[in-house]
Amino acid sequence: MSNKLYGIILGAGFLLMIGLYVDGATQGSRLAAKARHEGLAAVALNIREIECTACRASIRDDLLKTPGVDELAVDHDGMVVAYEPKRTTPAALVAVVDDAGYHASVRPGAP
Repeated sequence: MSNKLYGIILGAGFLLMIGLYVDGATQGSRLAAKARHEGLAAVALNIREIECTACRASIRDDLLKTPGVDELAVDHDGMVVAYEPKRTTPAALVAVVDDAGYHASVRPGAP
């Protein structure tokens, strides 16, 4: 493979990675704003040890089954969860992720 072609492929991969990073962060910010508008709360969870799409999907499904969880968005570090504060808490959401075999924490200063 020529150096020029390699550079093009590498550059395209980098742009895709940046696009996914920004898109995930944007979705989380939009969800947090929507939650506030609808009288819900939102929390950003850092989730460690997520290495594949199937892992994220499994955690997403578990969180969506939690009473009081309205919606969530996957971002670069974990997930932003919109929830009804009368039905669940950030600590309960962290426990759902921990029970699935991963480690979650509330992201300071977000959303």
